[in-house]
Amino acid sequence: MTRAVVYLRRSSAKQEKSIDDQRVFVQQYAGTQGYEIVGEYIDDAISGDDNKARDAFWKMRDDLVSGKIAEFVLVWAYDRISRNDSDEESAAMFPLREAGVVVDSVTEGLIDRESFEGRITHVVKQEGRHNFLRDLAKNSLRGRLNAAKRGHLAGQAAPYGFDRMIVDDMGQHVMRVKNGEPRPTRGGSTHVSLVESDDSEVVETLRWIFDYYANNDVGLRTVADILNRKGILGPRGGAWYPNTISHILRNEAYVGTFVYAKRTEAKFYRIAGDTIQPRPVADYRQAKVRKNDESQHVRVPGAFPSLVDAETFSSAGSRLRGRKRTGRSRRKQPDRYSLSGLVVCGCCGHRMSGVHKTRRKDRKTYEYSRYVCSTYLKHGDAKKYVHGCFHCQVGDGALTELVTKKLQENVLKSQNLKKLEAAIRRQLSNPQPKHADSSGLQKKLGRLNSEIDRAADRLLRAGDDLVDILSPKLRSLRQERDRIAERLQAEATPDIMGKPQSTEAVVKSAMDRLQTLSNDLRSTSAERRRHVLQSMIHSVTLEFEQTEKNGRTFSKLKGGVIELSNAVIRDDKI
Repeated sequence: MTRAVVYLRRSSAKQEKSIDDQRVFVQQYAGTQGYEIVGEYIDDAISGDDNKARDAFWKMRDDLVSGKIAEFVLVWAYDRISRNDSDEESAAMFPLREAGVVVDSVTEGLIDRESFEGRITHVVKQEGRHNFLRDLAKNSLRGRLNAAKRGHLAGQAAPYGFDRMIVDDMGQHVMRVKNGEPRPTRGGSTHVSLVESDDSEVVETLRWIFDYYANNDVGLRTVADILNRKGILGPRGGAWYPNTISHILRNEAYVGTFVYAKRTEAKFYRIAGDTIQPRPVADYRQAKVRKNDESQHVRVPGAFPSLVDAETFSSAGSRLRGRKRTGRSRRKQPDRYSLSGLVVCGCCGHRMSGVHKTRRKDRKTYEYSRYVCSTYLKHGDAKKYVHGCFHCQVGDGALTELVTKKLQENVLKSQNLKKLEAAIRRQLSNPQPKHADSSGLQKKLGRLNSEIDRAADRLLRAGDDLVDILSPKLRSLRQERDRIAERLQAEATPDIMGKPQSTEAVVKSAMDRLQTLSNDLRSTSAERRRHVLQSMIHSVTLEFEQTEKNGRTFSKLKGGVIELSNAVIRDDKI
């Protein structure tokens, strides 16, 4: 029998039986056509044009190209494979064609990519599939726009203090629906609106937020901390945050006004006022979410009952705008921080964020780059705020210099390198038996190599705006691959051309690699030093002690732990 794998995909979680239905029909088709099904790949609730999210498809392609496990891919219909335009679809499917893998569809039969007529026919059909998706997106957006212009919700959740209400064409309330509850099937003559929550404590809390902020000289963090100390749950059932308070104070729904189309994240079209306009795919790839100008918002006053009077809402909004910072720090530049993502606050256990500030004094400009506890930045000082941490901070340059010095003294020093060389020789002279999980590690190493090749290919095809996002992910995959390769090398002496590699060759390779790291760490190139630090270090946990002076609390660095990928070096004098 001819070997084949099955690929199943459904676009939405609402299509509850789609996967099972596809499987039944494909299995029946395989039986009549003489296929032996050797594998199954499923992308569940993923759009046909969302290539990045289709992990099962990419794994299937890698398995078929590298493993030769089957010669055919079986699908219910070819639109399960892709609804992209013909260019994107061809780019994704070309490696399968090169590997001699053919797609067979229950509804369309074999997909002919070898003949001129077959390719032309396939391109025309694929453009039709893609055009169907565009038309569906436009019609869906038009329906939401028409609903929004009448003051009806277009799929949004209810803001804090409101519940959704299904309303019939006579204005009568049909059913109350709270956030998190499944949305029931509605008839064509009903719509969804907002009503005051039936939880009186929630409504009381909402009104207190507006009243307290409008009539007291306090900040957002203070309001959030008061609610947290009282044990009042936030909109999502957790803690309150300053951003949550800010969002509530700016939401015009509390004075009855429905505002729609504040932002655009659709791929093909966007709402601009009363119209629907095409959105270039290049713009979508550059920034999936775009904020719309206020002139393009859809505004419907009086759409909902007011929970806050207009005067209080206006007063709170004026105070919020008046307290807005005007001299914010510049966004940190890529690669500014050599230990980015590695520094941990020992007081709370959370990462420390790089913060760059610019100050002017005596007509001179001074720049400061520091690592500051992210918990402190998010929640405030622990002495004032229940979820806060102390103001733990340390200069970037000083910390990088100190960590570099410790690595050179404790790891890459010549005396230590000699001890390490002797240890490697002892290990090679007394090889350990191979562990039972070596085969599993080999398989994992193979999967990682496939993922790295795929990630590198995506990086080459990515736009400039995505390089900074994809590069760290690719580096992380490579680091994990190297760790597994080192584990396998430690379990057994590696072979070259089927013959055991000499002890001297192994020792020389290891020492050359360490010497390269040592040279790069002493390099004048900041990029080379950063690469070494990022590759050698797992984390740098800093320990602080708090001291009181003139009624203020200061955090002083007293020690720390540098954790490498395979060792931990402790020095309380860091």
